[in-house]
Amino acid sequence: MLRRTYRFVLLLALMIVSAALIQTMFPGKATASAEFETVMIGDTKILIRESDEYSGEASVFAVMLAGQGHQEPDETHCAHVAEHMAFRNPTLDGVALGGWVSGLGTGGGIQMMYNGWTGPDHTQFEMTIPGEHLPEALTRLVAGLFPDAIDAAAYSAEIKTRLVPELRHMTTDPLSAPLNAFNVQFYRSTVYSEPRFDVWVGQVKPDNVLTYMKREYSSSRLIITLVGDFDKEAALNAISDAVNEVPSEPGPVVPEVRLDPPPITSFKCEKRKNAMCMLGVGVDSIDDEDLPFVSTILRIALVRLRSQPLDGFSVSESMLGFIQTAASQGLMISYEATRKIGQSEIQAQAEVLSPAAKAVFSSLANEGPAHEEVAELLAWSSEEGAEPEMPGRVPRTLFEAWWRGIREIPGQEVHFIQVPTEGMSEEELTAVLMDTASRYEGRLQFMAMTVEPGSVFSPLLAIGGALAVLAVAGFLVWRRRGARAREV
Repeated sequence: MLRRTYRFVLLLALMIVSAALIQTMFPGKATASAEFETVMIGDTKILIRESDEYSGEASVFAVMLAGQGHQEPDETHCAHVAEHMAFRNPTLDGVALGGWVSGLGTGGGIQMMYNGWTGPDHTQFEMTIPGEHLPEALTRLVAGLFPDAIDAAAYSAEIKTRLVPELRHMTTDPLSAPLNAFNVQFYRSTVYSEPRFDVWVGQVKPDNVLTYMKREYSSSRLIITLVGDFDKEAALNAISDAVNEVPSEPGPVVPEVRLDPPPITSFKCEKRKNAMCMLGVGVDSIDDEDLPFVSTILRIALVRLRSQPLDGFSVSESMLGFIQTAASQGLMISYEATRKIGQSEIQAQAEVLSPAAKAVFSSLANEGPAHEEVAELLAWSSEEGAEPEMPGRVPRTLFEAWWRGIREIPGQEVHFIQVPTEGMSEEELTAVLMDTASRYEGRLQFMAMTVEPGSVFSPLLAIGGALAVLAVAGFLVWRRRGARAREV
């Protein structure tokens, strides 16, 4: 939703954490200035921060724990199209949710907007509106998520005017196409490797999308975060009335995943001017108690790899960070050629990527992290939670709702987990990280991908997949939003 360039920014959600890595080893463990209240309505979790300090503005960050990884083999595109139709399908009074938000007008200076994004394990829906309209917005949101039917005219218009151009952008853009090609190869043979170009989006039928929504969407998979100046009781009553009318099953599910990427692969992107080499490292089946330490090891490794650019290449700051799903964690780093380079040299450079990465992880397993790396971790962990830096032109309520709500998504919460360092000396923490690295070193999967410019575009490899990523997904898309509700 939104412009095609914005969707690619969302696919680069992993960059959210990476930006912090450029300055320090660890992302800010920002906490909100006030606590959220948690309310359960049936099986639906509601996270609330209500205050008149927001001057009449309210935002919704809703998560449905169903995404591309929940599609059946014959449901390519259905999760993505379902996200669009939640905003575009006329439900209450024959008006679609997106049209209703746009019809609210300027809202007395409130920066109104709506947007959605489809990931591997979840689909998210965001709105910023005047707080007085929040109860109706929530009623309409649930109606959009659980429709009885999908309007044929609205569906056809969405496919032709938005989804087709959006998909073309995702598979031809010089940054988006390589990232999506990387994603499909890295997650090959798993539920996350969606073959989008085996079925053209224009061939997807509305009945298939409706079937997917009715099977995968439920109130127990719904998480709603509310931030702003609104009537809390009215908002909760609206949610209660709405979710009582929808199914509570199925419950949240984390798919079984075994990463098995090819050691080396290639991709040709006609619109790219310079060659690239991309490296991915990942691991699945992480024990819960190890997750913070595995995450920390990946952070340290990414910082080390970033400081070791290939000969004739520079690190592409826009394409490095963490690649995440509910079932796996990993990192990706990309190197862009600084000069014209032949295919054989690109291949030769790519072949050294995995050995270099393996050497980094071997060092962490056998020698442990350096003193400076552990000292910085301890300093970061001992600090009081800092308020996150809000991107420009983003409504405060929406950013705060996202910042809290994204942590509820399996696989995305990992980079908000504070490593339990309380009472640990530097020597003890070093030993724990070293032990964790040694136990997981042999389970790591490595993949290198070359990206050659100016050749015939291969759509079979440029599959638009989402990273659950990413780290933490989502707010970069808002940087360019204007002061009015954008079209989906």
